[in-house]
Amino acid sequence: MSLLNIRSIELQDVISIDEKLIKLALETGLGWRDKRNIPGLIKYGFSNNPLFKGFVAEVKSKTVGVCLYFITFSEWEGLPTINIQDLYVDKEHRKNKIAVKLIQAVIKKEKLTCIKLMVSSSNIKAKEFYNKIGFHYRPEEQSYYIGGKEILELENK
Repeated sequence: MSLLNIRSIELQDVISIDEKLIKLALETGLGWRDKRNIPGLIKYGFSNNPLFKGFVAEVKSKTVGVCLYFITFSEWEGLPTINIQDLYVDKEHRKNKIAVKLIQAVIKKEKLTCIKLMVSSSNIKAKEFYNKIGFHYRPEEQSYYIGGKEILELENK
């Protein structure tokens, strides 16, 4: 795979990133994310103070993968932590270790020693992949979510 190029995301990548996120949502059954969000990606990822960073993987100048992440602090670890928010590689390129190379690019850039990520409970292939490359499932951590109308209701309780 000598034609592979891994590089930091740039504003010109926003359409490709959005397309990969839609594919990820559809493949994992998260259909609520099957619409475009280009304005949100631009506002929160390419402003003066971006809320996320990322890398794209290109083969012959075509984006075939994306990894979006942000840095947070783990009070449990006592360390800054990489939180991988989205990792997606096109199906036809998944046997080429592109996802691993995207994660390695994040590690090399950030030079941190802890990564966290969440996986959809139904995404068995992703769970197998992360276990295979050395991630460990932490059953003591569960994700909770509130948004939309409910967050406004909570704010006003």
